[in-house]
Amino acid sequence: MLLIGYLYGIPSERQLVEEVHLNLAYRWFCKLGLEGQVPDRSTFSKNRHGRFADGDVLRCLFESVLEKFIGFGIVGGTDAAIDGSTIEADANRERKDAPDAVQKIWSQKDQVQRPVADYLTKLADADQAAQSGPKKKPPKYLFETDPEAAWSLKDGPGRFSYETNYLVDTDHGIIVDVEATPARLSQEIVAAKTMLDRSQDRYDFRLDRVAADGSYGTGHFQ
Repeated sequence: MLLIGYLYGIPSERQLVEEVHLNLAYRWFCKLGLEGQVPDRSTFSKNRHGRFADGDVLRCLFESVLEKFIGFGIVGGTDAAIDGSTIEADANRERKDAPDAVQKIWSQKDQVQRPVADYLTKLADADQAAQSGPKKKPPKYLFETDPEAAWSLKDGPGRFSYETNYLVDTDHGIIVDVEATPARLSQEIVAAKTMLDRSQDRYDFRLDRVAADGSYGTGHFQ
């Protein structure tokens, strides 16, 4: 799950490399062998933000495997569960600051890093378009170099985190979709609706029942 979540936008390459180094299944999938050297953790980010940034090759790979499962009848497409897992961002919790203070730092720099530029672009787009889904409060804290990460208290002491949201077909526990978001409660509902709409459009899933915890009932869910 960590590998799938990372490929779809979770910037936690340190955790990913640790998993690949210790997990035999990951080693087999990556053809590393028992003694193969695990790539430097920055390799994953450079590829995801470089040659894979504007393409959909990773989702095509994921969906091609899923289509095999559907063809073999392993995925029913009528009953599903939705849940999410938080992943700690590679951000120092002690270096958090208020949004106004962080944006002042950005304004003093001639160039900002790619995550910051992407974040500012999304803010500009959001100002020009009506937002769907539940309203979210302005962030209490931001991290200077990774502003998309959300300050979260979900797993104990506050930390910057992302969340991988999964849509799982319950016949055999197969993940049929994943959507990565900042770890905010309001985004769980948005991600769930995105995955449900996508599964209906791409695979014609007509779900009769969907299981989810109480957090998915905090907003309009139709």
